[in-house]
Amino acid sequence: MNAMRLTVPSYNPVKQCQGYSLQDENKVAAQILSYQLAHLFLKRYSGTWQIKKEEILLQLEGFEQPLRFELNTGTIRYKTLRASLVSRYSVERGLSRLADDISKDFAFPLSSAETKDDLFELFVKLIEIYHARCGLKIAQCEKGNNLLGWELILGDEKLRGWISSEFVAENRFGERMNILNWFKLRPEKMAAYVFGFHRFCENYPSPVITIQ
Repeated sequence: MNAMRLTVPSYNPVKQCQGYSLQDENKVAAQILSYQLAHLFLKRYSGTWQIKKEEILLQLEGFEQPLRFELNTGTIRYKTLRASLVSRYSVERGLSRLADDISKDFAFPLSSAETKDDLFELFVKLIEIYHARCGLKIAQCEKGNNLLGWELILGDEKLRGWISSEFVAENRFGERMNILNWFKLRPEKMAAYVFGFHRFCENYPSPVITIQ
């Protein structure tokens, strides 16, 4: 499939999906903070990650057990310790200070040099931008022990899209697009491209014109 890029429109709050405007703010904050803190710790320590339907699981270097983030409650768990991200976060202190406090309270090892994971950063941006607006959630797809990819699900779970482990996006119309080249874009713009390609909503059009 060939494609021609179009300008991605700026978000217009007047067009916000009204069907998802009466959501629980604490649950929205729990989902977003879980992704943001998981991303921050992944950058600090490096390691592997999984996005389950209800939790993010990190296997970080130097950690004796997995670090878990419960997406519905915003609870972080390590060994027998747990803490609420929503109740401890404040705008004034910010994410970095919250991560520092949790690292100290949970006795995390000293962090190594900062690392980068482009795919996880994409998922963080998708959740930051589209979870509150559209109820977007992400869950990995598996067959046995093999990772097949990730499913993008909107709030009512009727609209779905996919990204394979080979970085091929597929929308519900059967259109496919290799998104590897989009990693050259700013994370926010790539998130807009990926969300638009899945054609979940007419307010967020596809950034490409497909040519058969």
